[in-house]
Amino acid sequence: MNRASRFLNDIWKKGFFHLLTSNLLMQVVGFGSQLFVAWILSPEDVGRIRIMQTFVGLAVIVAGLGFNTSVLKLCSESRPAGEKKYLFRKAVAYTWLVCLPVYGVIVGCSHRNMFSTDPAINALLPLFGLALIPQAVNRVMIVYLQALKYFKEMAAIQILSKLISIGLIIGATWVWGLMGFILASLGGMLFSAGFAQWRVNRLHLHVETAVTERPFRQHWFYARFSFLANAIGQISLYLDLYLINYLIEDKEQVGYYGFAVTLMLALHLITGTVQQAVTPYFSEKAPNGQEFLRVYHKYNRLFMIVSAACATTSIALVPPIIHWIFRGKYDASMVYFQLLTIGWFVRNLFALKGVALLGMGRIHLNFYSVLLALPISAFSTFVLIREFGMVGASFGVIVGTAVTWAIVGLQLRRVLAELKVQGA
Repeated sequence: MNRASRFLNDIWKKGFFHLLTSNLLMQVVGFGSQLFVAWILSPEDVGRIRIMQTFVGLAVIVAGLGFNTSVLKLCSESRPAGEKKYLFRKAVAYTWLVCLPVYGVIVGCSHRNMFSTDPAINALLPLFGLALIPQAVNRVMIVYLQALKYFKEMAAIQILSKLISIGLIIGATWVWGLMGFILASLGGMLFSAGFAQWRVNRLHLHVETAVTERPFRQHWFYARFSFLANAIGQISLYLDLYLINYLIEDKEQVGYYGFAVTLMLALHLITGTVQQAVTPYFSEKAPNGQEFLRVYHKYNRLFMIVSAACATTSIALVPPIIHWIFRGKYDASMVYFQLLTIGWFVRNLFALKGVALLGMGRIHLNFYSVLLALPISAFSTFVLIREFGMVGASFGVIVGTAVTWAIVGLQLRRVLAELKVQGA
């Protein structure tokens, strides 16, 4: 009992509960707004939203070029505050330089109907794609606060921004439908980025900038592999949506699948929150092999217990709850949700393994792992969709995550073995 109390007190001091509480509050309110939007819109429009969000999410990663990860790594290290400020500002500048050409590619591809067999998606993406600019810049600012361990500031920014964004989305969707959702989403992201910039500026008021040599080289050392790994990881995470967007003609079924993916956001929040909280501490403990192993095994063990409990509960309780809320409107989504939940649990088996590799500066191993797993996942998902339709996409997620788990696990075991030898 005393050990449990000490453990809870330890992670409270680290700011985990501040981050978790803010994320849970945002997710509860945000998830409610997503359900409300799904109640207003048709399943086809819900599917369009999910597909556009996946394309914009990939564009954000490309526009960011991995500089959010390099900021997280470099600015969580023991170095003067002025150097951290300088490296952060350089990362923001690099991100801005890439955003505009990436948006130009979105506009060009949309005009050539390259994003979807659905004309509505191609017509709306140039507008919705504007969101990549505030999103890419905001990611750098948020991870900067994370690297400095300002979890309370992160929580305040995220809660206020989310509440305002949700209010805009619900009101605009009620009045203008799908177009209202797009406009309100863009407005909310602009506000979030502006608020984060204001908070960072306040932190920098009394910090003198200290120039460090070759800032781009320092960033790019970590950013290059992170960018490639995150881009491939994003494709792997939503490979099912990318493929059904082109392979499935029944847009209503695509909408049901998209709603199931929307429900998965609540579970992905748990994964993301834990990864955010432990990353700075993995980086901090990396120089001490034995201490790193102790911290990694402690948090990974707890995470597995939480993941198993959440997956079991979700599979059992979510279908009847959704049936009651929507009076059967999205019952066809539930089989997809249950299979995707199994895939989520398998993904969590290696979620902290990737963060551990990042903390040890072995980002390239994350990249090699997802690069090797992607073609295997793509081929298996393509075949399963061809053979079994929409259900095949869900099975493809399970197969793909299992392959990635095996590969990342092998990489981490090799690195941990090295640490044990060094610490012997």
